[in-house]
Amino acid sequence: MLVRFVARLTEREAVRLDAALSQLYTLVPFAHYPARALAASRQLIGCIHCSYNEINLTNGSHRVLVDQPELARDVAVEPFRRYLPQHPVIAHYARGDDPRSHLISDFVTPREFRQLELYGEFFRLLETETQLSNTLPTSSGRYVIGLAFNRGRRGFSERDRLLLDLLRPHLIVSHQNATALTASLTGAHSDRARESEALGRLTDRQLEILRLVAEGQSNKQIAYRLGISAATAKKHLEHIHQRLDVTTRTAAAACYLTATAPAPPDWTPTIEVR
Repeated sequence: MLVRFVARLTEREAVRLDAALSQLYTLVPFAHYPARALAASRQLIGCIHCSYNEINLTNGSHRVLVDQPELARDVAVEPFRRYLPQHPVIAHYARGDDPRSHLISDFVTPREFRQLELYGEFFRLLETETQLSNTLPTSSGRYVIGLAFNRGRRGFSERDRLLLDLLRPHLIVSHQNATALTASLTGAHSDRARESEALGRLTDRQLEILRLVAEGQSNKQIAYRLGISAATAKKHLEHIHQRLDVTTRTAAAACYLTATAPAPPDWTPTIEVR
């Protein structure tokens, strides 16, 4: 179904999808990932606000990162933890990995939703009448990691749901990339002075290519950007690996990002409960 849907993307949706993927595939450490995922997703899914959520289903502890800092001042988070078992979508995802996006209304009627304490003491304060969400796979059934998008009475369409389904595989890969990059940054390639010295062994063209690699560009994309062949870009990258004494693109990107001190995340973690 998604393959047929991709073929029917409007020109505007295709442009928005391309912008979202460009954001997702720019390599960043894991601390930057939630903001990057939210910003990319909002390219496709319009909403009044959205959040990245990590929830421990065993004890109810959770970390919620929202895209609007003012919500931290206006919303009490304790009711969310207290009434978490009432959330029908979280309860569904807790029963096993489901790759599809879901609305609260897939499980309860709007009237039933408004009768929940979870609505009265949390979602009502957010002016949220409907929520669309999807999750990333985890290795344990004890946790749910997901993105949630909130709207008022206007609600979401089936096209919104399909767009989020279409984005999910890319959210997963970018999540894995951020995890791998962080492991590299905190492992053998974590000394900024050493990495700066290593970059000094590269030519200007090699540095330019490595910067594009760190932005998540493929060899084909790099070749197009620089007006060279993909084979030439690949050969440059092989030389970069040799001079940096690394064997993977991720490790090379980690060297570059460590040495060039990536900017702080462009988001504020506004709600955090443990």
